[in-house]
Amino acid sequence: MTGDETKHLPLEDLHRAAGARFGAFAGWSMPLTYPAGVMKEHLHTREHA
Repeated sequence: MTGDETKHLPLEDLHRAAGARFGAFAGWSMPLTYPAGVMKEHLHTREHA
């Protein structure tokens, strides 16, 4: 898929402002990771779910 065929999320600008790293998935540009990292997200979920 070429770059001009890639779909973008309506809130992509907010994800970029949060420092998200993007990757292509199923024709979409998707946020994959954030600067805080997966471990911080995991711990937050464990402590607050």
